[in-house]
Order: sequence, then C-alpha cells, then structure tokens
Amino acid sequence: MSRLAVFVPVLFFCLLGGSALAHHVWILTNEPGGVLQVHFGEFAENLKEVSPGLLDRIEVSARFVSAKGETSLETKRAIDAIALSGHAGPGENVIAEDARAPVRERKSGEQASRSVYNPAARFATDFTAREPVLTLDVVPTGRPGQFKVAFRGAPLRKAKVSVMAASGWGRELRTDEAGAFQVELPWKAPYAIEVSHADNTPGSRGGQSFDLTNFVTTLSFVQTIGLEPLAPLPAAKPHG
Repeated sequence: MSRLAVFVPVLFFCLLGGSALAHHVWILTNEPGGVLQVHFGEFAENLKEVSPGLLDRIEVSARFVSAKGETSLETKRAIDAIALSGHAGPGENVIAEDARAPVRERKSGEQASRSVYNPAARFATDFTAREPVLTLDVVPTGRPGQFKVAFRGAPLRKAKVSVMAASGWGRELRTDEAGAFQVELPWKAPYAIEVSHADNTPGSRGGQSFDLTNFVTTLSFVQTIGLEPLAPLPAAKPHG
C-alpha cells in the first residue's frame, strides 16, 4: 500500500507569524503509561514544533476527566512538547485546550475580519463511551471504530474528520446526521482524529472583539490490537 496514495493532509489553517500552517494539538504518552505530552504541529507528518519556536505560541490548560470528576494538571514546557503531571488510568481522559490565542485580523481589500484560534485535544485510554465536554469534541461511542463529534454538546452533522496514523496513513470521512462516523483502524499504533469548525458567533478576547472562532480538536489514542504498524515518517523540520 502506497503511503502517498492514502495520506490525507489536515485541512485546518491558522495564521501563525504571517504564514499559513496546517497545525493542531494532540496528546500522547512518551511510552505506555509514561509521561503525558501535548504536541503542536502536524501529527500525520510527524511535525512537532519546538521551544524556542512556534511551540511557545501555545498556552494550554489541562485536566483529567473521569467518572469521579475533573482534576487540573500542571504543565511544563519541554523542547518539543508540553509535559503534563500525572498518568492516565483505565477509563480516564485527558483534556487540553488553549483558549487564550490572540485576536488575528485579516484584510481582503477594504474588508477586515477578526478571528481567534481555539485548539484543543483529548486523549482517551480506551474506547469506553464518553460525553463531550470541550466546545468542539470528538469522543468514542463504546462501539469498535465508532466515534461522534459534538459542538456545544449537540451532534455536529456532516462534519469533515481526518483520521491519521504516525506513518502517514489516513482517512477522511463525514459525520452522519447523529454526528457519528465509523472507521476501520487497521494498525496497532497511535492514532489522531482531527475535526475543525468555524463558529460565526461574535465575542471578545483580551479586550479585542472578533467575528469568528476557528475551533480545531483532536482525539488521540493508542490501539493495542491489529497489524504491526508501518514505521513513522521521518521527523519533519519545525517551522521556527
């Protein structure tokens, strides 16, 4: 199977330092049961931004979410990740979100629009059904290979989702009328599922008004059954 034939690029674009980059955040561990790490870059291209550099543009808050409630996590910036305190156990989720990105203004002729970027991520230790808690969320339904997307708690119908493995393998799908989608996950490997949504609700941040919020959220997990994984792509060079 050709990697080129199945690779699906992430189609969310944000303005960073004047250049358009397809970036999102995701959470994985450095080893089974190891340190939880928030990465910023492009999962499907093995691109992890670094500090000093574009990783410094991200300021996440993180927490455990389980049936017992929520617990805040401490963050510590490393070279190519933001490390989180604690370890995720069975049935637990880890949530990270940056709701502090500054307002960006873009001009087209005499027309100007102001928007904010709202990246978020969820890490699930298994496929137990979860309830959405992020504004834009992707959660397992409890059925093998089935997930659902919700925006402000309601199903997000016909949303485009990208399913990615670190080898560059990917699939692009649409949610159904219930906000759900089904996907085959052939590899015993880490995966990330990314979805984006533009919300035209006006608001303000840092004393500045904006017209649009670009939400982008990933769900990441490690599947422990299936075919032996393809090798990850060579690490891509950070942008800054």
